[in-house]
Amino acid sequence: MDGYLLQLILFWLLGFFLLYRIPRPGGRIETPLRPERISVIIPARNEEANLPILLKSLLGEAGLIGEILVSDDGSEDGTAAIARSLGARVVDSSGKPEGWYGKAWACWKAAGEAREDLLLFLDADTRVEPGGLGRLLAERAATGKVISVQPFHRVCRPYEYLSAFFNTAAMAGVGAFAFPGRRSGYTGGFGPCILCGREEYFRAGGHRGVRDCIVEDLALAEVFYNTGTDVGLYGGKGTVSYRMYPEGFKAMTEGWTRSMSLGAGLIRPGFLVMVFLWITGATGGAALFFIRWASADGFPWITGLLYLAYTGQLYWIFRRVGSFGFPTALFYPLPLLFFHIVFFRSLFHTRVLGRVTWKGRVLHTRRGRRADP
Repeated sequence: MDGYLLQLILFWLLGFFLLYRIPRPGGRIETPLRPERISVIIPARNEEANLPILLKSLLGEAGLIGEILVSDDGSEDGTAAIARSLGARVVDSSGKPEGWYGKAWACWKAAGEAREDLLLFLDADTRVEPGGLGRLLAERAATGKVISVQPFHRVCRPYEYLSAFFNTAAMAGVGAFAFPGRRSGYTGGFGPCILCGREEYFRAGGHRGVRDCIVEDLALAEVFYNTGTDVGLYGGKGTVSYRMYPEGFKAMTEGWTRSMSLGAGLIRPGFLVMVFLWITGATGGAALFFIRWASADGFPWITGLLYLAYTGQLYWIFRRVGSFGFPTALFYPLPLLFFHIVFFRSLFHTRVLGRVTWKGRVLHTRRGRRADP
């Protein structure tokens, strides 16, 4: 066995280390719920298609919800009207002050108008699974932590399977799920679902502390850590899910372009290197298999076994982070190729052009100029 093949096997092992265990909120807790109710805060810009799905998913949890606030960030569609028709209170968060960026202002303004002691921030493209709020509250009651959840990624249309590596890499990069299990002291978090106390949110500075960040998820967790508040990170399977970029392939490409290189810059360097090596191993394993298959007279058994090893590992990972299924793992070079294309596209847009486009806005990635209306 040559040295390169041995390297690929070592890189393959990193996948098991990085995503050894992905806990779920309330999965092992029998603590009775305390009679606390939640202010649900939903930042929204042009979300008339997603909002009904989320708001209807909350109907079964009405006993735990004190109020639902939809923070309308200058929507140009029927977002506000739909929110009101489904019982939410609309907070007008248009007219973003200078120096604020992304969805931070929408979250901060709505939090200032919330009435309950617990705040649950949910992205508009999420949905709460039956019993999901109860599990979030149980985890909060048992641990006292800020609860940050990466939603389970549900896919419906063929192009959406190309997203398989993005959330997987993000979850691996925070270091919370690495062997031998639960850790504290890591940095980073997940923005689509955050449950915290109102008092600790404002004491930490909340979204005001990340007002100039395009990708606020990792930075917001750091704000909590800096005030001594621990953040628990979880996978969303059975609790919170989302369908990302149902608008189409273009929206998906723009969304991941916005997130990739900027988010990578906030990950702890050691874990960033390990994720890079793991992705390199998957890429090299697939390339070596196909090269040797094309050049050999028979089936390349050793590289074929390595390819199947990556397939099995990815299936084990993918089914815990989304509904990707075995075919996505078996044909993993396709979503992996898309991952590489978007990564280099993101580097070009953020580092060379200095701007990305998202939801009709030009977002400038260099300090001094951040966003166009």
